[in-house]
Amino acid sequence: MSDLLITSKGHKKISLIAQAPKNSVAIVSDFDRTLTKAYIKDKYQGTTYSLVSLSGLMPRQYKEASKKLFLKYRPIELSTNIPLDEKFSKMQEWWIQTKELLVKYNFSEAKIRKIKKLFPDIFREGFKEFIELIEIHNIPLLIFSAGIGD
Repeated sequence: MSDLLITSKGHKKISLIAQAPKNSVAIVSDFDRTLTKAYIKDKYQGTTYSLVSLSGLMPRQYKEASKKLFLKYRPIELSTNIPLDEKFSKMQEWWIQTKELLVKYNFSEAKIRKIKKLFPDIFREGFKEFIELIEIHNIPLLIFSAGIGD
């Protein structure tokens, strides 16, 4: 972490967190490309949704429909010219349509477990140690994500 730059404001925040009682601290995180790697062996992994398609566990029709949604909504997600309220509405549409697609093609927790086995290196280096450390200190990890989950 020698190339990590922390501002004086950042140092103050870190100090406050370190001094806080353990039961008043929680960690809030995104999932895709925060806890997981964006690249494995120089190959872009995308999101949990793309891993579903790459897994081979879903039918061709799912992959085609999923790709069509991606091609429609991804440019909207990346656009800096679309007003935030409109963008938010479109991202909700994308999420709802993707969830409906997963339901239509019988996506299940069993498939999530299989995908986890297919992509064992998906988590960032240090993830296991991070989880062990927060478990030891009883610090909750709250994951806010538009990705796949319950």
